[in-house]
Amino acid sequence: MFTNAQLRKMILPLFFEQMLVLMVGLADTLVVSYVGESAVSGVSLVNQFNTIFIYLFTALASGGAVVISQYIGRKANAAAGEAASQLMLFSAIFSTLIAVLVLIGNEVILRLMFGKVEDSVM
Repeated sequence: MFTNAQLRKMILPLFFEQMLVLMVGLADTLVVSYVGESAVSGVSLVNQFNTIFIYLFTALASGGAVVISQYIGRKANAAAGEAASQLMLFSAIFSTLIAVLVLIGNEVILRLMFGKVEDSVM
């Protein structure tokens, strides 16, 4: 169905995306490692929380790409454009809503997720 060259073209961006997700956590830890252990622990906990949303939006984009690709395959370019617009609108509204919820309930969310953590880490 696909040639090896086509698969490489598809797999390499996915590999680099995952590498960049990993590098975000490493860079955060490296930057705060000079402050102390509790700062590294705090950043590690928050990185786990951020990773959830990175994968959530990756799944959303992948699903949207599948739907848009099906429309393009059917030569329904107007429907593909509409689906892309809806995906962008939904992503913008959803990310804004999540951002507001996280900003309002940041400490409550962290306490629910990580339970009893030392105050210096929190």
